[in-house]
Amino acid sequence: MAAPNSTPAATGEQPPLVEDFTYPGADKILADYGVQLISGDGRIVFADCPTGPDTVGVILVNTAKHIGTGRSGNVCFQVTGPTGHLSLKVPAVYAIQGDGLGQEQGHALRAALTTDAGQHTTLDVGPGEIKQVGITANPPTAPTTLLQLDASPAGSSPPPSGQNTSTSRIAKISVGAAGYLGSRACSGVLVDPQWVATAASCFADDPAKGYAVAAGAPKQKSTVTLGRASLAEADKGQTVDITTLVPRNDRDLVLAKLVTPITGITPLPLGGTAPASGEALQMAGYGRTATEWGPNQTHRTAVAAGVAADTTLAVTPAAGGVGPCKGDAGGPVTRDLAGGQSELVAIASTATQNGCQGAPPATAQAATLARVDNVVDWVKSTVGPDNRLSIKDGNLYDNWVDVLQRGATTFEVDGNRIATQTQDGKLWVKEGNLYADWTDLKKDGVVKFALSGTRVGVLTKDGTLLVKDGALDQPWVEQGTGVTDFRLTGNRIGWLHGGTLTVREGGLTDKPMDAYSGGLAKFEMNGNRIAIQTTDAKLWVKEGNLYADWTKILDNGVDDVQLSGDRIGMLQAGKFWVKEGNLFQPWTEVYGSNVAKFQLSGARVGVLLTDKHLWVKEGNLFEKWTDQAGDVVDFRLAGNRIGILAANGKVALR
Repeated sequence: MAAPNSTPAATGEQPPLVEDFTYPGADKILADYGVQLISGDGRIVFADCPTGPDTVGVILVNTAKHIGTGRSGNVCFQVTGPTGHLSLKVPAVYAIQGDGLGQEQGHALRAALTTDAGQHTTLDVGPGEIKQVGITANPPTAPTTLLQLDASPAGSSPPPSGQNTSTSRIAKISVGAAGYLGSRACSGVLVDPQWVATAASCFADDPAKGYAVAAGAPKQKSTVTLGRASLAEADKGQTVDITTLVPRNDRDLVLAKLVTPITGITPLPLGGTAPASGEALQMAGYGRTATEWGPNQTHRTAVAAGVAADTTLAVTPAAGGVGPCKGDAGGPVTRDLAGGQSELVAIASTATQNGCQGAPPATAQAATLARVDNVVDWVKSTVGPDNRLSIKDGNLYDNWVDVLQRGATTFEVDGNRIATQTQDGKLWVKEGNLYADWTDLKKDGVVKFALSGTRVGVLTKDGTLLVKDGALDQPWVEQGTGVTDFRLTGNRIGWLHGGTLTVREGGLTDKPMDAYSGGLAKFEMNGNRIAIQTTDAKLWVKEGNLYADWTKILDNGVDDVQLSGDRIGMLQAGKFWVKEGNLFQPWTEVYGSNVAKFQLSGARVGVLLTDKHLWVKEGNLFEKWTDQAGDVVDFRLAGNRIGILAANGKVALR
């Protein structure tokens, strides 16, 4: 990474592309009508007042003096979306009228008024209401009133569904409350399910003075919205908080981490080749256009690349086109590939903004981008492993199926169930085929979980063991407290607490019994076998009912032990051994070195080596090994399923 630039500055005479919510054309409206429009989100706009009695469709504000020819003290506004905000100053306000009929048509309005003498009041105005304000003065001495209007849908509105109506990777970024001075809006692009690339200037204290931003949490509440065909679809898509900023200090680029991963939208691939001079590229964003302030849909502009500098790229819009405008900061600039695909090469930073709504005329159409193509390794190292979960179901040569693209921290597989805990701590279970939906078990504070048949068990951070049996919506049944470890197998539940192993056999409320007390380091259970390693490093197994005697099978300690059918596996100093048959059979060395982890399941044996490569064999212990995958973090064997947690964050099954 290049050395940090302590005083980065905006490029040339091109202002930053950050939306600051200043009202476009406010000076002319003030000169013509005496109304000072300060800021807004583009959803409440100044409008002509009706000449007749029908005022449906506009908000009417009655003020202390005549404003403009024929206006007779009325100022009118139109709400162009489901919600909106506008801040303005007018002579003293006497009344406010809503924009609809009754209470269901139009918008609910909240008006906050503050006079220059410091008087303050707040009114709630229904769509069909006229409210007297009560802050009055004689017209010759009417005080200026700061009026803040906030509109929302009248009547009830459905809660957000999280359903995507678009798979576009282009993000709408909001910093602070939309429409207020000091807040910002920008564009961005999803480069990983939990990361968005955008312009650092969007989070800078003063974008006009440069793009310097501190790493860490943003100073204001900041969100990313994706998955909406239109921003007006307030009940669709996904709006997620930004938790962390990681700036690239040598250019106007920052990676923003989201509190939870975005689902159902594929991140945009990163291009690693610099654009050639004259190369055709595509820009996209949510910024202003020549005719719109705060559009609900993304817009795209074709641009031609200039000569690339170390950190920036100059581009010019196609002939007759309008370049990027306020709100396009951080918008992706992409290269088209074969098959309708594209890749990210840069993000929008500054532009002359000639032709943009509210921008002064410029002598040329030009823009400057922050390059991404030459910091691909930085992006990847910042984003880090995404912990992907993949499963293969069938023989050892079947294809992997990605069942979770990102965010898995650990997982279990048993029968037709797959469970995983994601980076946000949530526990999810998929039941049935590999393409079934995930079910959120809605259990917080889980530190360990297990599957066995129709049972799911969880150990919470306060040491409580809970198990449910049957459908996933069955209630949890407490098994014990002060628990440090547990296992499920068949109708047995075993847990370790204070050096004692307790086992419950049968139903979830049947009486448990202590299977071993004192000096216990670790244990395993499978079928009718229980294995324990005592604190003196001896390995014991009991087979049969819970009252059977313990049989010592090893005098020196092991790093890990597992049971499956009539097989017992152990790991000792990187070597993997298996005992097959009765408890008195000899140990067979199955893999001689560099084993980090092993698994047993029926006739299958798997080893994960220290080089993160996974090998599996099926049948007798002398069968040849089959190469399954590389770059594996963890794995499971369960019947004819193999699951891997890959360093790229994927959980896959085969």
